[in-house]
Amino acid sequence: MSRILITGSIAYDVLLGYEGSFADALQVQSFDQLSVSFFSPHFRRHHGGTGTNIAWNLRLLGGSPLLVGTVGTDGGSYCALLEERGIATTHIEQRSDSVTATAIIGTDNA
Repeated sequence: MSRILITGSIAYDVLLGYEGSFADALQVQSFDQLSVSFFSPHFRRHHGGTGTNIAWNLRLLGGSPLLVGTVGTDGGSYCALLEERGIATTHIEQRSDSVTATAIIGTDNA
């Protein structure tokens, strides 16, 4: 089988869960001075990123993906997980001057 080159983000996804409704906390008359804060009792960090998601799914289908990307100073354990899953990390650069890309997603009850 041919190897497939995959480029894309290697990132952490931080999922926050707010138990109320964002809409209930917003007042239309105050949109010109909007400043909000929401307490999130639910916090989960997942391995994500477009490149890694594609590589992992290709691996599950029996492929041998060649993932190219970067991680930051906190990406060592992520690379170890990829290796455990059979995804080579030889073309993933670990940067010492930044952290791994992170997406922070907040959800409410709705």
